[in-house]
Amino acid sequence: MSSKQSQYDKLVSKRKEFTFCDGLVNPSKIENGKYDSANHLGPWSAWHGDLEAKILVVGQDWGDENYYLNNKGYDTDSNPTSKNLVELFSMLDIDIGLPNNPNLNTKLFFTNAILGMKDGGMSSSVNAKWVNEGVNEFLAQLITILQPNIIITLGTNPYKAVAEVYDLKKSMSLKELVGQEPVKLNDGKLLFPMFHCGGLGLRNRSLRLQKEDWSKVKKYVK
Repeated sequence: MSSKQSQYDKLVSKRKEFTFCDGLVNPSKIENGKYDSANHLGPWSAWHGDLEAKILVVGQDWGDENYYLNNKGYDTDSNPTSKNLVELFSMLDIDIGLPNNPNLNTKLFFTNAILGMKDGGMSSSVNAKWVNEGVNEFLAQLITILQPNIIITLGTNPYKAVAEVYDLKKSMSLKELVGQEPVKLNDGKLLFPMFHCGGLGLRNRSLRLQKEDWSKVKKYVK
């Protein structure tokens, strides 16, 4: 077993045994872990979880407990975020497939800043403590294990999570960040802060404009 795989396995085990902040439940505790048997850091990594990933995508959270239960721990192909992400990656000439039929010939890893399942609906509010917990316990270590070339964040909280890892300024708005050149991180990685491509994110920035944002990433993809 490679060192990278063994480190990842330990991180997954840690997540499955972890007690999250109040307001979050570990997928391993939902129906006694019935839908959490695979070796994934979180349910989004079931779509893309390549340990040799060149691109790491960080979302905010996967959703709430009801969505997790109703879909047995997997995203639906019809989920707006899933469908729009397919279109956005097409701007990089990358076919990611759909959650239930992924194109595994890609070097991608999908994760969330918050790995516990919240309650109260898919769009319910997020506690800053949840984000900080996710960074300190999981995200920073995941980045160290993967060593991707590019990190793409979807929304404000995912940007703040990566900013926490790299001690970056958190006060800039997404609109300001998206309009700039990629952030060159202190370890040589490139960070592309993007708007979220789900329903709420599209209210802040249309899919057309998000496609323009993503098209700027293409020249950096090797």
